[in-house]
Amino acid sequence: MSEASAAARSAEPTGMSEAEWALRQDLADAFRLNVACEVQLKILAANQKVLIPPPEVCQRHYDACFGSDWRADGSMEWPGLRRILDAEDTSYAS
Repeated sequence: MSEASAAARSAEPTGMSEAEWALRQDLADAFRLNVACEVQLKILAANQKVLIPPPEVCQRHYDACFGSDWRADGSMEWPGLRRILDAEDTSYAS
């Protein structure tokens, strides 16, 4: 776990219950893991040599995605994940 992720996990939730805060984090983590697994399977299914960009390019993309305002607490992902849940079944909210 990165330092940013560890710091976000240890931060106190504001304006929500501990259970809701944990659910947001865990759902965001599961979503990211699922996306990573899907990408890896697609790469393997291509049955071609994997081209990995140079470290500078990887760092630039990492910084663009996880800049100083990004938090590993699910707060940025939650609205989109909630829309996905609502599209599948709204009964979870009751």
